[in-house]
Amino acid sequence: MEAEYELLEGDPAKEVAKLAEQRDADLVVVGTRGIGAVAGSLLGSVSAGVVRRSRRPVVVVREPMERAREEAAERQAEQTLGSAPA
Repeated sequence: MEAEYELLEGDPAKEVAKLAEQRDADLVVVGTRGIGAVAGSLLGSVSAGVVRRSRRPVVVVREPMERAREEAAERQAEQTLGSAPA
């Protein structure tokens, strides 16, 4: 499998969709952290934007759940330690 990369400036979703069209891409693969519908709508989701804008097929790959759970536990531990009295 051949993969290419390019550094772009501007609105990420728009630029990815535009580049896919220019390169006549067979498939666009984007990742997501799965931050949830509310946070994603407030922050804006690049992956959702690519899906909406692209005229090419798009596959959204989500982070494995076990890794997401580990990172959530680490964040929780950091918050708990940060709020503990000195």
